[in-house]
Amino acid sequence: MNVVSGWVDRLKCPSCDGSVSQEEATVVCRTCDITYPVRAGVVQMLSEEQGALAETFNAQYDALRLKEGWASDIPGFYDALPYRDLTGRNTDAWRQRVRSYLLVRRWLENTVGTGRISILDYGAGNGWLSRLLADRYDLAAMDINEGNHGLSAIPESSRLYTVIQSSLESIPLHSDCCDAVVANASLHYTSAPEGALEEIHRILKPGGVVVIMDSPTYSSTQGVRQAMKRSHSYFCQMGFPDLANHYAGLTDALFKANDLFLYRPLRKDFSTLELLKKRFREAMGHPESARFPVWTGRKL
Repeated sequence: MNVVSGWVDRLKCPSCDGSVSQEEATVVCRTCDITYPVRAGVVQMLSEEQGALAETFNAQYDALRLKEGWASDIPGFYDALPYRDLTGRNTDAWRQRVRSYLLVRRWLENTVGTGRISILDYGAGNGWLSRLLADRYDLAAMDINEGNHGLSAIPESSRLYTVIQSSLESIPLHSDCCDAVVANASLHYTSAPEGALEEIHRILKPGGVVVIMDSPTYSSTQGVRQAMKRSHSYFCQMGFPDLANHYAGLTDALFKANDLFLYRPLRKDFSTLELLKKRFREAMGHPESARFPVWTGRKL
């Protein structure tokens, strides 16, 4: 899809916040004249410093995900998601993702309707959710990873949505320009979730909505600290210790009363049975397990 799909007017320069225009295979800031390339249909809205950091992170993250089976070079792997995991390594987890997707899709249809409602898939990864939602929404997928296991995993010829490479911490969109934002298993990869939610709040139109789904969440800061320690050990074991610096745990307190959003839970965990099992283990003295809630919020 050509980037001029209604989203180029919403883009802003990450260096000076100016408006941009599209010129052939580039996007150019009208204020500071910085040029941002559009490669394979991905508009790369990164400053020079952000681009250098992204290159290192993406190489390590892709290598890890390939080891884990969340990424794959199997032909058709990304087209089959989330309903089929062609590696067979994370089948149960993808079944959970399907349940999350269907729950959120129904909620969006009942809350914002369909048609040309604008939705930003925040931290879109390989774009599987964008691909499924783009059949009825004006959608843009945004992620730091533009490679073959990131935003380019779905071929340009198959995309019905706009694709933006960007830092999650600084969204290159003007204020009050989106109807909805969906953060699909991505908010915990921001350096500061509170600041990320402020950015999401900024780009939403008055009364706009946000959905936070499938990010590990804990009831206490102690649970987050324990999770961070486990994550650091895991990343070291897998050979990518630096990736631990890109993980931030979420707590229930993040979704309590504040002046940004009125939050409501769609669910507390993947299932009631799963939640009860975790509570039982914790009552027996085990460390707190992550919950995977779905939160919805309306902009205040």
